[in-house]
Amino acid sequence: MASKSVFRAQIPVRVQGNTSCVHHHGTELTLCCWECSELACIRCIASVHDGHILDSLSDVMASKKGNIQSFIDQTEQNDIVDLKTEVETIAEKIENNERKFQMHQDEIEKQGKRMKDEIDIVVKKSISRCTELKQENEKRLKKYKIDMEARIKDLNTLVLKCRDTLQTQSDVEIFDTEKQLGPLPAVELNLCHLTFTPNKQPQGYLDLAVGKLTTVGYQFVYAYDAEENECNTPMEKMAQLKEEVQRKAPYNVSAICANKDEGAWICSSEVSSIYQINDEVWRCGTGCFKVCVSDISVSPVTGNVWASSEVNNAIMELPSQGEPIKRLTTTSAPRCLCVTQEGNIVIGMTRKLVRCDVRGNVLLTRTVCTPTKVAACPVTGNIAVVELDLREHEGEGRPHILVLDRLFQEYHRYHGDREDKGTTPESSTSKAFHPIDITFDSAGNLLVGDYGNNSILIINTTGEVESIYSDSWHVVAISINSKGSVWAVFRYQDYPNYKIKVLKPMY
Repeated sequence: MASKSVFRAQIPVRVQGNTSCVHHHGTELTLCCWECSELACIRCIASVHDGHILDSLSDVMASKKGNIQSFIDQTEQNDIVDLKTEVETIAEKIENNERKFQMHQDEIEKQGKRMKDEIDIVVKKSISRCTELKQENEKRLKKYKIDMEARIKDLNTLVLKCRDTLQTQSDVEIFDTEKQLGPLPAVELNLCHLTFTPNKQPQGYLDLAVGKLTTVGYQFVYAYDAEENECNTPMEKMAQLKEEVQRKAPYNVSAICANKDEGAWICSSEVSSIYQINDEVWRCGTGCFKVCVSDISVSPVTGNVWASSEVNNAIMELPSQGEPIKRLTTTSAPRCLCVTQEGNIVIGMTRKLVRCDVRGNVLLTRTVCTPTKVAACPVTGNIAVVELDLREHEGEGRPHILVLDRLFQEYHRYHGDREDKGTTPESSTSKAFHPIDITFDSAGNLLVGDYGNNSILIINTTGEVESIYSDSWHVVAISINSKGSVWAVFRYQDYPNYKIKVLKPMY
């Protein structure tokens, strides 16, 4: 009996066409083992294939040859014929593909021309309004001139009368003339005023106006050229922030979201109402969602407030007029949300990040650990996430910032490793990095609220990090408007005592 190999992991393999047994070298293969589907020699009966069913190789050749012939017939008569038929249709499919996508291109170009015409109409309408106001002001100025000239004429006449009275008239007439003197009725000049605020980030509106491309089986890779897109040019350096306004918060604030130009919205996970505040009036607007709201975001497309609630897993929209509208329900409690420039909703839940449209259709998903805040870049479309990375959610316990591209592919992770260039005496003692909130400015720079170090950081588009504001209280929420004003919420140590500050750059 031939001995087996001492190396159990080594399995002898017969080279195709070799007629010699791999287990018993030099012995011809004359048998076929049905159990192992292998060829064997006469010596294998008592060793390798002991107890197996074996037939003579010559006896099984008829069936093997029949199988091969069947394969030949099937291949020649069916498979090859089908493949040739499919190949012959490729040219037609190419033509259909060309025709179909040319039709889409024509539709897009037609829509583009229509949008250009609509833009021309809007521009002409705005210019016409400017011309109308200019002419109205010119008319008012001319009338004002006529009134002033008439006033001058009347005053000259009155002066002559007074002079004559002083020189020739009696004391009684002088008394009566002086009594008639008094302040003349004012001639007012009321001019029309007009301001124009250009939209510096129109891309989201243009995308909505042109239409939506929906793809199946392919994902676009978006690239941005800084030379062609002025918005991609990073700010050389953002100035340090200074306190402009400070007020006590009306309740324990969990999120703040600045409006485009003035004011901000605040919410608390402990109450069902959100409040709109500004520099002077700290409750100039209210929205009641009937459930406690955990996070809010202002849509850059409509200006409406969107809110999430961990009570009933609802994502709601608050129109400028009317009651809140429940738009969709998430599969688990929504921890945070933001509205992108395209009008999509990015929602963070435990172990999941989802991007969907306003109707709730899921566009993208990604596994994350503990998303606490999420923000969308108005320049690149990147998504930044405050990742608490909690161990109970299978994390490593290292809070950090996760940046994803438009397709939810990881772009960068920031764990707080930096040389702090902007510290103040209040923040000179560095503690563990603990991001609590994030927001993008109009240039694509990312602002980070660092709860652990009571500071606000900025990460510019080249990855440089700087501290731009420090406080003795913990920062818990931040947001920035189009003018560069930062609305920030601070908490005193671990007590339920909150304050809101408006911070402006010191240029």
